[in-house]
Amino acid sequence: ISFSSYHKVVSVVRQSSSLLGGLTGHKLRHTWNYEFSKAIDKNQDISDEKEQQIRSYLMGWRPGSETSIIYNRRHIFELSKKTALEQQEQLFKGEFDE
Repeated sequence: ISFSSYHKVVSVVRQSSSLLGGLTGHKLRHTWNYEFSKAIDKNQDISDEKEQQIRSYLMGWRPGSETSIIYNRRHIFELSKKTALEQQEQLFKGEFDE
């Protein structure tokens, strides 16, 4: 799909419902990648490398592209924050192994 066709599709979708009035290609890509990251996390059998390969393929990026790293930042930030909070809770409860 060409760049102009992609933007035309997003425009048509945006106009199809008042709920989608704020939709942009940028938001769509970031939301899709965020949801993809959450789905991958549910399947613990997929390595980071395989995740990047699958993401790149589904997004139409060239094999080996590092673009997937950009779109995974929000998810990694949230996982990091969640892990840090869990460690703090364990520490305050006296459950933290030394």
